[in-house]
Amino acid sequence: MAPWADDAVGRLIGASIIRGLTETKFGPREYASRAQGAVQLKRMLQAMQFINPQA
Repeated sequence: MAPWADDAVGRLIGASIIRGLTETKFGPREYASRAQGAVQLKRMLQAMQFINPQA
């Protein structure tokens, strides 16, 4: 992962918006699937309280 992204990635992980591929692997250079993008978008919208957390 690029050093300039450390802070932002740390905050996103702390907010449970993004997660690694496994407990020990993050994979910043891996391609994301459509499903992974949809899950991250859902988590972000829930964190921003734009959608219901139970949705």
